[in-house]
Amino acid sequence: MPFAKTLRVLAICLTASLLVPTPQAAANPLNLPDWVKPGSQIVFEVTVAGSAGAAAGYTVLDVVSVTPQGVVFDETILSQNHGQQGLALTKWHPLTVDPITILAGMSYIARPQDLAQIPSGKKITVSRGTWDVNGKPTDAVFRTLIHSSRQNYVDANDPTKTVVRDDERMVIQQAFDANTGVLLNDVSRQYESATVFNDKGEPLNPHTRVALGSTKSFRHARDLSGAPWMNQSWPAWTQTLRGLEYAGAVHVSPPGVPPFAIPFRSRLSVTDRGDGWVRGTITSVQGDAMSGGGVPEESPFFCTVNSLGNLWMSPDALIATANLAANNQGVVDREPVTGTTTYCQREGNNVSIMLQTTNGDQMVSVYDLQSGLVVRKIIKRGPMGQVLDVTLQNRF
Repeated sequence: MPFAKTLRVLAICLTASLLVPTPQAAANPLNLPDWVKPGSQIVFEVTVAGSAGAAAGYTVLDVVSVTPQGVVFDETILSQNHGQQGLALTKWHPLTVDPITILAGMSYIARPQDLAQIPSGKKITVSRGTWDVNGKPTDAVFRTLIHSSRQNYVDANDPTKTVVRDDERMVIQQAFDANTGVLLNDVSRQYESATVFNDKGEPLNPHTRVALGSTKSFRHARDLSGAPWMNQSWPAWTQTLRGLEYAGAVHVSPPGVPPFAIPFRSRLSVTDRGDGWVRGTITSVQGDAMSGGGVPEESPFFCTVNSLGNLWMSPDALIATANLAANNQGVVDREPVTGTTTYCQREGNNVSIMLQTTNGDQMVSVYDLQSGLVVRKIIKRGPMGQVLDVTLQNRF
């Protein structure tokens, strides 16, 4: 199991709110509604189906910052594994930038002022109406985008036949909240079609199939800006940090087989920094030459000043989060849509933060209160009872 999947825990809090349109912020470089700010979180239910199978789950988007280039999100995906109960943390994209352009097919946010005047065109159809959001009719703007690429060529086996193939025909149907600009629904379909014509132009065997389809539906929004871990002032050593090294083992306890351990090590290298975030790569190795392993795998990592469970946090934020948990039986939050629960506990000079998903997976980060750095990471997940346990070896 790649160590990259241990390095992100959802930022969640005890307060929740629906998106409410508010006046524009004077310093907002994109002229967006005030709710689009660090600390905002939106949750979408997602389904995907294609030739390789189907999947379902949720996408959680945390706003990291708003820049002239777009809104920077920390995007987390929780999926429903086939044949298992509950949701598992399966993937996150270290950096997602939504350019907030009405022509972008995959935007999560659109400016309400753009929605008010968006025109229909050759490949874009626009209409207005209402959309049901958790039982409440909401003013919405609907648009349909069509992209297609057609190729004509002669059948290599029979020059009297011509093949017309639409290789990249995609239809995207979206609904946006007319007042807040948030995406309410997105249905995307990618089609593959091919028709063979004879020398008289008559179709012989038209064929069309849906190659890939996905649906995103808005489910919930929260304002986390008041959480004790938000807008942290990171320790000074993070400004010059070049990398970290961890080592340990993957412990496996399959049914009917004696438990065994596989050596594991990883090296994290910082590549660049931005407004409230640090980005880099992780090179991890599971196994060794004796066990036939030891092949390096590379993946990204991403830390932000407004997330819980990063590789490092402000010591003050750690203490404040632990105090919040102590007054709530150890619970920091239980996210209402995904059911994900976060716990926190102080133990002497350490603070432990644990994320537990609804399928029973657990991810524990143990922080040193003096430096704010994760000194131990424990991941319990998978049907074979896998436990990844690593400790800090070096900071450089």
